[in-house]
Amino acid sequence: MKKTITVMLLIGILLLGESFADKGSTKTSVRKNSPSYSFMVDGAPFDAMPTNNYTAMLGYDTPKATLTFFGNALRDKEGKVMPNKIEIEYTIRDGVLGDVNVSRITYLYKNEKYNLLPGSAFMSITKMKWNPGKNGFVMNADIFCKVQKTFVTEEFVPVFVIRGSMQNITVNLPMS
Repeated sequence: MKKTITVMLLIGILLLGESFADKGSTKTSVRKNSPSYSFMVDGAPFDAMPTNNYTAMLGYDTPKATLTFFGNALRDKEGKVMPNKIEIEYTIRDGVLGDVNVSRITYLYKNEKYNLLPGSAFMSITKMKWNPGKNGFVMNADIFCKVQKTFVTEEFVPVFVIRGSMQNITVNLPMS
């Protein structure tokens, strides 16, 4: 009798676990190459827009790229829209994977602008593949940084930690 109860309990646990499995896993080839990103800001997930949620451009005369990730906009009590975005500017090292120099990070949240604390940004490129025309590339990267509002005295201003990962982000020359 004990064995029957134990077996039934195990079967129940397996069936319950199957009900939470990802049913869309048959489309992994489509998801594998589609652009995606995720950021955590002080341990809370960055709420990304469902579509048109990022832009990424190369500089014309500089070896820099600017990545802008858009979050869902918030509204204040009067109904005014408050944008939510993370913007990263870094120096491209052609064909070199690993750490890159991040020159600027801005986090815009509830109409407050938080800027990169010097020496706190670490970005590692894990994939960089140029397209055949050499006018853009696809990249994967991981990032860690600290941002803070700019005040005269920054002693009591909170610091936010941003951690993130980007996969298959396409970076192109801007349209002229």
